[in-house]
Amino acid sequence: MHIRARNILIFILAASFALYFLYEAKNLLFGFSAKISFPNDGETFKTSAVVVRGKVFEASRISLNGRPIFTNENGDFSEELILSAGLNMIELEAVNKFGGTIHDLRHVMVQ
Repeated sequence: MHIRARNILIFILAASFALYFLYEAKNLLFGFSAKISFPNDGETFKTSAVVVRGKVFEASRISLNGRPIFTNENGDFSEELILSAGLNMIELEAVNKFGGTIHDLRHVMVQ
C-alpha cells in the first residue's frame, strides 16, 4: 500500500506541475492583445465626452492617452474621455509581463 500511495502522490504532483506549466505557457502560445472596439477610426462626435470601450488580454499595464486604466475580470474596459473640439487622437497602450507592447490608435473628430 505504501508504494501505491507514493505513486499516486507522484502522479498528483506531476499533473499539478503540467497544469501550472500549461497555464503559464498560454501567454507564449496565444500572445496578448489589446483593442479599442469603440469609437471607430475617423468617427465624428457632436459632444466632447466620449466613452472609449475595448478589450485587453494578458496585459500587465494598460493606459489610455497616457493615463492608467483597469479592466474587469473579462478584460473589458470602458473609460470616458473629454476631448477637445477638432481632431483628437485616442491611444491605447498595453504592456505584457515580458515587455511586449501593443498600441491601438483612433483618430476622432469633435464638432
